[in-house]
Amino acid sequence: MPEVSDLMVFDYILCNTDRRVTKNNYAIRSCIKNCRPQDPQPKPGHPMFVHIDQGSSFYKKTGPEGNPLTGIPDRPNRFCRGFRKTTAKRVIDMSSKKSRHHTLWDNLKKRVPDHIIKHVGRDHVKAAQDRLDLLAQHLTETCPKHFSEEEIHMFDNA
Repeated sequence: MPEVSDLMVFDYILCNTDRRVTKNNYAIRSCIKNCRPQDPQPKPGHPMFVHIDQGSSFYKKTGPEGNPLTGIPDRPNRFCRGFRKTTAKRVIDMSSKKSRHHTLWDNLKKRVPDHIIKHVGRDHVKAAQDRLDLLAQHLTETCPKHFSEEEIHMFDNA
């Protein structure tokens, strides 16, 4: 579940319109039924998600349809439980209200080649920053009014 929560946060911020829990998303490792010891596929341990994406992001100013985080300003107590604490902290830290020097734009400029950033465009990155800022505000101001710290960050150690 923490991986699904992180995926929703990531896809909301980037406005990835073509991925859902059941689409462009695969689990690997672990075997639940019809397992054979000689089968090379199953590996011991917990399943892990592999997120496959063809790049359908940064297209809209609003969040992607079907993502529980889309529309949080209109429905403030929607989706407050189930964030990974480290993910929530990173979102808050990258908020433009928290810091002017560690925003999504600053992080992209440091890590992504200029020709890719030029292709995405500053306006689309700004829209992603706006969504990130909305999510940070949701996590710091709205959710604590409705839920305890333990409920909001239920995946503390995951």
